[in-house]
Amino acid sequence: MNYELVANFQYLYFMKTFIAFFILLFPISVLQAQRNDSVYTIVQQMPKFNENVVAYISHSIEFPEIKNDSVRIETRPIISFIVEKDGSVSTIRILNPSRPDFDSSIVKCVRKMPKWQPGMQNNKLVRVRFTLPIEILLR
Repeated sequence: MNYELVANFQYLYFMKTFIAFFILLFPISVLQAQRNDSVYTIVQQMPKFNENVVAYISHSIEFPEIKNDSVRIETRPIISFIVEKDGSVSTIRILNPSRPDFDSSIVKCVRKMPKWQPGMQNNKLVRVRFTLPIEILLR
């Protein structure tokens, strides 16, 4: 009889713990499903910039001063950023950093970009990661 009573208490303790755990986690999973902050790389309608992206960067970037005019600088950074649902740009990264002064100038330039036309998947606005290789050649 004592053994049955202990087993029942253990079962009740397990059920209380399971129910409490389920109650705590259920709202979190519902909120995550409603937020849908997934970042896509390929969507049915990719984000669009109103002008040529490379031309915009080449005209808008402010390079740091170079002390020696005879130095030739060549770098090929790859920029990654997210085009948000509202067309703004976030999470800007240089995937292959080479020159910190140039990399920070590129990040500042991309951060100041006008809004994009956001990407769409199944007729819904979505966040899209955009990767852009550029070439910098200063003589």
